[in-house]
Amino acid sequence: MAEFCKIANSHAAAKLDWAAFTRTTAQTERARALRKAATGPERILWTKLARGQLGGFKFRRQHPVGRYVLDFYCPAVRLCIELDGFSHDEAAQITKDRIRDAFLRSNGIDVLRFSNQQVKENLIGVAETILGRAQDLSAMKAVEAEGIPSPWKGEG
Repeated sequence: MAEFCKIANSHAAAKLDWAAFTRTTAQTERARALRKAATGPERILWTKLARGQLGGFKFRRQHPVGRYVLDFYCPAVRLCIELDGFSHDEAAQITKDRIRDAFLRSNGIDVLRFSNQQVKENLIGVAETILGRAQDLSAMKAVEAEGIPSPWKGEG
């Protein structure tokens, strides 16, 4: 039996294909197993993302969305962070990544990808890029929440 993922922003949730966000117990268990078997670069990046250390933005590790498990996900701004190893340089995997990214974007989730090497060699730069994107998305969300003011009407 599938359970629905909780989406905090009801306005954003209204735009989503809810079928894309169901998950089974098996998917939840798979995500849990992936968290326990995290790669070195995932552990390294988690030291910067855990407990809201990055600008107060809270991230989840190995978060199931539809048939995918996202490496890191910030629900407040709907931001996915993916870490790619060498296998992501192969043509077949590049195609799969594009399909996955298109699915996520079509459901309102922004995607940032970094190589494992980038995390190992430039953790601060990667963290700054993530923080910048999260802040941009947060600002856009705030503008959307305010709405567009009604036009000024003069006498006529």
